[in-house]
Amino acid sequence: MAKRAAKRRAPPKPAPGASDVERARKLFRAFRSEEPGALTTVKLRVPRAGFVVGALKGLIYETSQDGRRETYQHLFRKSSAPLLVSDADGDLLWILGGNFRFTARGIVDR
Repeated sequence: MAKRAAKRRAPPKPAPGASDVERARKLFRAFRSEEPGALTTVKLRVPRAGFVVGALKGLIYETSQDGRRETYQHLFRKSSAPLLVSDADGDLLWILGGNFRFTARGIVDR
């Protein structure tokens, strides 16, 4: 009888390194035109299961740029739209996939 190969678990992903943090700070500066404040750790809960709500048609968000509060709206092109996904409890929403980037100009469809 042949031996079954042992299941291997993927190694845990490392915490963001200095290069990740610096890239995030650089994009923050480019988008917000200001220096980022103190580094804040955000704890993310990754759900074990969920479901696709549908294609995300757009986003409206508020942030500050050059010291002024601004509201931005982005409507995704059909070919760029990501999926809106909910966890099984309906407590958490994720934006997954899509063909866009977040740049100094904000969300830009590719």
